[in-house]
Amino acid sequence: MSELSELIALLRKDGIEIHIETNGTAIISDEILKMLSLAVVSPKRGSDNNLNYWTTKENVHLKFVIGNASWCWSSLQLERIMQSLPRERVWIMAFGTDPEMSSAREAWDLALRLGVNYSDRLHIRLRRK
Repeated sequence: MSELSELIALLRKDGIEIHIETNGTAIISDEILKMLSLAVVSPKRGSDNNLNYWTTKENVHLKFVIGNASWCWSSLQLERIMQSLPRERVWIMAFGTDPEMSSAREAWDLALRLGVNYSDRLHIRLRRK
């Protein structure tokens, strides 16, 4: 058993629910995934993100960030891959560090069009100057 699985097992034994977020480039074994309540995989465009592996895992949700950064996804790219993704476990979030979140409307519209979930960036929107 790996150190990570030992830690998760100890936390679960104490009744602690475990959630993690990863970019998906490193596979998490079934042994560890079974001990997690939720894993969020936020694949970066152009990386070896193992989408075929993650989509088969019931406790894995996929979060795609759309925007102009080189690692972000475009609406067109997400529309192309949606057929192979579990819509009820897909989330779309806009990229941005400005509280105005100018690309949030595009992300919202795309989520509605694709029938997936939308995730806002409240930590950015609520930031006080």
